[in-house]
Amino acid sequence: MRYTARIVLMGSLLAAAACGGDSTTGPGTTGAMSATIDGAHWTSSLGASATHSNGAFAVGGSNNDFTMAIGFADTGVGTYDIGQLSPTNAILNQQGGAAWVANVTGGSGSVTVTSVSATRITGTFNFTAIPLPNSGATGNRTITNGTFDITF
Repeated sequence: MRYTARIVLMGSLLAAAACGGDSTTGPGTTGAMSATIDGAHWTSSLGASATHSNGAFAVGGSNNDFTMAIGFADTGVGTYDIGQLSPTNAILNQQGGAAWVANVTGGSGSVTVTSVSATRITGTFNFTAIPLPNSGATGNRTITNGTFDITF
């Protein structure tokens, strides 16, 4: 049940990136995603995926404790700011339902795409996420040293 909730959450973000048309690549399940969450190492041991659709990317991964996903416009290699004036967003969902976000409602950070092709995306990320209202989350979460390398 908990694993299903994480998959639904990540699927929702990936679907949001795919809205608006028929040009879709992904989702893929070959790759890796890792980060440091509040000083503790996290890796996507249950899998990582990416979707590219209509000029937007969504990348995400999951393990037994957390699911993490990031959505951003595809303008190629470069840095995308996460924050109140940006369409880029990130979510961290903990087993049990608590969730934190960095998006137009708060939080901040960045995603740097280091390479992108028709079938693969790599990059780095970091963000500070605020509690998602009514999710049971408390306090901010700091995500650093994030990396992704996903074939889709």
